[in-house]
Amino acid sequence: ETKSKAKVTKEPVSKCFPARTDSRRRLYAKATFLGFKRAQRAQKEDTALLAIQGCKDRRSSSWYHGKRVAYIYRKKNAKTGINYKAIWGKVNASHGSSGVVRASFAKHLPPRAMGAPVRVMLYPNKQI
Repeated sequence: ETKSKAKVTKEPVSKCFPARTDSRRRLYAKATFLGFKRAQRAQKEDTALLAIQGCKDRRSSSWYHGKRVAYIYRKKNAKTGINYKAIWGKVNASHGSSGVVRASFAKHLPPRAMGAPVRVMLYPNKQI
């Protein structure tokens, strides 16, 4: 006897987050660390530029203002015994008209993190 499983289809939450068939939901948006804010000759290491997946214009990037950001990397953590550490930050502003955002972190991100994935948490949500 084989039981056929019926797929449960849910309506999509938004265009950025398609409907899923299971109950798990990701509580963060994927982003990429592009580099630091800079002028022609000077670089500001205190402000990181992030490209968020699915965020293509300035208007949609304004929704992420105030959201928390985590850069997670592999490192032995003696305190917790977990082999991961995180540097936390916050989205401050939009940068340009193509959906890139500025973020400031508690500690400056290392240069080896350029091009690495970053998590933009979907909280705090001010629309509730």
